[in-house]
Amino acid sequence: MAVIARRAPAPNPLAGAIRSVFRSRRLVERNLLVYRHSWIVIVSGFFEPLFSLLGIGYGLGTIVGAVELPTAV
Repeated sequence: MAVIARRAPAPNPLAGAIRSVFRSRRLVERNLLVYRHSWIVIVSGFFEPLFSLLGIGYGLGTIVGAVELPTAV
């Protein structure tokens, strides 16, 4: 019995592009789901240094008071 080898059909170039679009959409949806629950971590990364700078500015500002610099000659 003779075996006849068939050529595989040429891959559709658009199939890969369409598949990558769906994969990227799934990735974006996954990232949105993850960040929806951890947004407080991102927001606190901005506010924590701001609060510490304000605390140092007002806290040390009341303790130290006004500092007069010597005038240039």
